[in-house]
Amino acid sequence: MTNATGGIVEESDFYPFGGERVITDSLDNNYKFTGKEREVESGLDYFGARHYASTLGRFLQTDPVSAISPRAAVVFNPQRWNAYGYAVNNPLIFTDVDGRFSAQVHTSITQTAATNMGYSQATVKVLVGANLNVDRLTNFSNNKQHGISGFFSKTQEGLNKIHASINASKNEAVDKAVKGDYKGAAKALGEGLHTAQDLAAHQGGTLAGHGRDESKNDNDPNKTSQAQNQSEQFLKSFEAAVIKAVGPEKGAEIINQVKKAGENSESDEQGEKEKEGEEPAVSNDPKEKKSKPKGK
Repeated sequence: MTNATGGIVEESDFYPFGGERVITDSLDNNYKFTGKEREVESGLDYFGARHYASTLGRFLQTDPVSAISPRAAVVFNPQRWNAYGYAVNNPLIFTDVDGRFSAQVHTSITQTAATNMGYSQATVKVLVGANLNVDRLTNFSNNKQHGISGFFSKTQEGLNKIHASINASKNEAVDKAVKGDYKGAAKALGEGLHTAQDLAAHQGGTLAGHGRDESKNDNDPNKTSQAQNQSEQFLKSFEAAVIKAVGPEKGAEIINQVKKAGENSESDEQGEKEKEGEEPAVSNDPKEKKSKPKGK
């Protein structure tokens, strides 16, 4: 951190599990490891869902998510048996956002690519959800992204099948977007992003490492950078396909609607409540109040 004149008033580095290495410290700043507040009295980092002890590399309370879905937490990665562990005990690859499970590499790549391409944060959440859904236990063996013979092969036939899957997701997104299903288009893009990222991260790897302990395949900055580029190229190809389908003016309008599709979720939920007979929210704005017609 610098002051108004550009002088360094605080500079620190952190070890993988959060231990601080102070270089310059002339400022009273309590926000430390991954930007979380470090309480002065206890020295613990507050992550929102629970407290973390950087001196131990462990949380002091159990992971609330593991109590909700224990099977997903423990089946494939023994590190998830530990309900107190930080970032699946691999902080070089994973991060923990709020003390509830670890954010996978797919998440950070999708967030960065979509944000760079102008997607709203609400829509980014839709993209990430659809992306990670590809790796759910119920989808892993059967969905179109993973049920491809030779997916992890370096042969030309295998690569052709991977690109065919990516194009299928893109075409699905274009079709939904043109028909006005903007959120459906965003979900299709999320699935396509997953496959595009896998093309870089897992090509030539084995099925055993995928969707389970991704550190086996993703512990490579070159692959991560390549996956980032693949993601942005995929989103650009979607936009180009939309414009080709409906023309520049209409295409730009549709693309903009897809980029902010997630923002409509709350209004959609409100509409569903009204259909179910729940009272809609009442506005206090007198401009929005309409006078009732007088009876005859």
